[in-house]
Amino acid sequence: MIAVNSIYQRIATGEKFRILWINPSITYAFVIDIKEKAKMPYELLIEDIKRELIFKELYLLNDSTPVITVDSKGDNKGWKVIQHIVNLEPEIYQKRERYRLIESVMSDNNISDVTIYSYLKRYWQGGMTPAALNDMRFKSGGKGIEKNRQIKKWGVLVSMANQVYRLLRK
Repeated sequence: MIAVNSIYQRIATGEKFRILWINPSITYAFVIDIKEKAKMPYELLIEDIKRELIFKELYLLNDSTPVITVDSKGDNKGWKVIQHIVNLEPEIYQKRERYRLIESVMSDNNISDVTIYSYLKRYWQGGMTPAALNDMRFKSGGKGIEKNRQIKKWGVLVSMANQVYRLLRK
């Protein structure tokens, strides 16, 4: 069954996309590529998705990505900016209508359209939840390189992480 917020992957290309919205007559859906940061939502026919599933060119992924709900500052600026326009479906997925909505948000919040686009993409790619817009700077840095986490900044999380790290190294 094709459902909103489900993630599919194409076998041939490896492309992963999330279904954002399905029209009431179930003829087409708006989807977004999860990996491509530059892409915006685009339209796919439901028949094409079904055909690809039948011919095993596409398969449903289990989204087991944990969503981090802790924001370091306790406020979610991105969500405050886009919360009034994300539910205006399907207009928010259509290029011209989306820009009209973004212009109203720009004038209300004094924020650039590039910033609003990045908030929208993070929201859609992250599972259409406000937690997808949380500050993710803690993930930055070299992969596999131990990060210098200071207890002063991270508090209890650092001491717990250090204990777990020590247990894993034994």
